[in-house]
Amino acid sequence: MKWSLQAENSGNPLTDWHEMDFARVSSLYDHQNPREISTYKKRAHELDGLMSPIVRTRVCQALSVHMRRLGAPAASMGLLNKLRDPRTVAVVTGQQAGLFTGPLFALYKAMSAMGLARRLEQELQRPVVPVFWVASEDHDWAEVNHAYVLSTEDEVRRIVLPVEAQPHQMIYHTVLESSAVEQVLRQVYEILPEASGKQDTLQTLRDAFVSGMSMADWFAKILLSILGEQGIILFDPCLPELRELTLPVWEQVLLRRSEIQVQLDEAYGQVQSVGIHPEVVRDRQHSTLFYVQEGRRYVLEYKDEASLQARVLGTQLTTAEWVKLAERRPQSFSANVLLRPLVQDYLLPTVAYVGGPSEVAYYPLSAGVFHALERRLPPVVLRDRVVVIPPSVRRHMEKWGVEGNLSAVHEALHKTLQNSGGQELDQRFSEYMMNLSSQWRHWAEQFESLGPQIHDLAEAQISRELAGIRRLRQKTYHILETNNVTQVRQLRHIEHWLWMDGHAQERRLSPLNLWTRFGMEWLQQLPFWGDMQSPLGVYQVDL
Repeated sequence: MKWSLQAENSGNPLTDWHEMDFARVSSLYDHQNPREISTYKKRAHELDGLMSPIVRTRVCQALSVHMRRLGAPAASMGLLNKLRDPRTVAVVTGQQAGLFTGPLFALYKAMSAMGLARRLEQELQRPVVPVFWVASEDHDWAEVNHAYVLSTEDEVRRIVLPVEAQPHQMIYHTVLESSAVEQVLRQVYEILPEASGKQDTLQTLRDAFVSGMSMADWFAKILLSILGEQGIILFDPCLPELRELTLPVWEQVLLRRSEIQVQLDEAYGQVQSVGIHPEVVRDRQHSTLFYVQEGRRYVLEYKDEASLQARVLGTQLTTAEWVKLAERRPQSFSANVLLRPLVQDYLLPTVAYVGGPSEVAYYPLSAGVFHALERRLPPVVLRDRVVVIPPSVRRHMEKWGVEGNLSAVHEALHKTLQNSGGQELDQRFSEYMMNLSSQWRHWAEQFESLGPQIHDLAEAQISRELAGIRRLRQKTYHILETNNVTQVRQLRHIEHWLWMDGHAQERRLSPLNLWTRFGMEWLQQLPFWGDMQSPLGVYQVDL
């Protein structure tokens, strides 16, 4: 296995500045430069007086029960015991609970947090543990109920778990039936290419499932089967015991609405002042809380100066009544994307948060909530970005002279087809389309005395016929590709492995193709995880 770091921007301008020109945006991140060790030393010192011993103890108790129920191995349980030490700080990351752990980047987040925790433990000379926040309170089922894999024919296939979730229903409360899980496992078995680890991988997925469990728990058990022996703490914010501990946050958000709105305005304004469009759309009516009823969550919005209302649901209470409800049923509330980072910091001694490019870009918006409640943002570290290149893909890349560039693959494919008759086809189709347009417009000029609608009729006819010609061109090119099947297959092999449907591999591909063919030990063998001082780029890993 070989690896190298290739310079590449994140795709988000604010994140790029955060990584390459931090001084330019330092104030947006409370001056927490993630590349300086002194940042983490100061942060750890702050946490000594910030983290409640009672909260720490009760969090560890709740997580101990939860992780034992998940079957966490000794290494992960050992980290949880370490978290009980009042000197221990945490590197936190998290992700939605996607099918089969979702796209590869979810694993890369976990590995980045684990690597950063090891590095900081050496630098700080105090215990540091990695924590993965399983985002079970999210309610967008369509974002997590599917996975993308490559078939035997190198075709991109979308596999969907056949479970219906009600609108607004949280993932934590979405129960999975055995029949649905068996159906999706049979489907993935039929689609995945034959590989040495195929049977074992599918059995691991099957063994991780218990009838009636949620997607969040299935996700967590699969994650533990891959990374648990190395050691990682899994945190589910919807556990009733943890919801009870979060009550002070709910109360403060309800009672300090004016300060929160003023500080959110300030945070959004500061991001816009550097020429950046905010990553999260500003909903001025959103209190940053959701109200949860029967497992479904609804935006808790400001109705007037003295009351709030659950959007869609219509339940309206005074602020004082909402506070009393929170005291009786803290599990009936949930945090939105801007409040969640503060909830993390309240429940965990967060020395750093590891996030993707979008998360790094929206954390300055969360500063509004942090500042209103008299806290500072934690240092934010960009997760490691990775592209994995199997041997067959590398061979074809070398043959065609393309290196980590989708446009180069398309150019090679276009050139191949052009040399095989595509150039003449393009020329002929272009002539037909030009002639067609010219003829119909000439016809309209001849009969324009009939009325102005004649030109509209001609343009509509041109559009219909051009659409037909484009379809014919596409079918003709398909025949051309079939006649050059070997060359096209090699180039498509590169494209589909590295850029599924035009998306970067890590943001689309499920781990299953790699897991069944190469196992997952290569993840632990890579030495670069969590290097907060590495240049901005993407690691290319040749297996």
